[in-house]
Order: sequence, then C-alpha cells, then structure tokens
Amino acid sequence: MPRRSLASRALTQHYDLEHPNDLIETVLFTEGLKRVLQTTNGSQIGNGVDDRQVVLVASGREG
Repeated sequence: MPRRSLASRALTQHYDLEHPNDLIETVLFTEGLKRVLQTTNGSQIGNGVDDRQVVLVASGREG
C-alpha cells in the first residue's frame, strides 16, 4: 500500500522582474489543523553572476 502524507501543501508562483522567465515558487506545508509545518522557497546563492546556484530554503520543522 502506498504511503500517504498527512500534510497538505499549497504552491504559489510569483513573477520576478529581474528574471521574467524564472518564476519564484513558494511551497507551504500544513497539517490537519491548518497549522504551518514548513515553508519552502526557491532562492539563489552566490556572490556573482558566474557562481550563482539555485537552492531550496526551508523554514519550520522537518518530518
């Protein structure tokens, strides 16, 4: 039997003026009482144009 997650999720996409072909995505995970478990955002890190890296930044609890 497949394992099902008890958390619900919502995905929002935001327009980025500096990168119009690359949307900013935010994922919000909630539990059964609609309390937020975790928020995840796409982000770029690096100190210049040549070494930018796209990563996911999560806040909240894990698991």
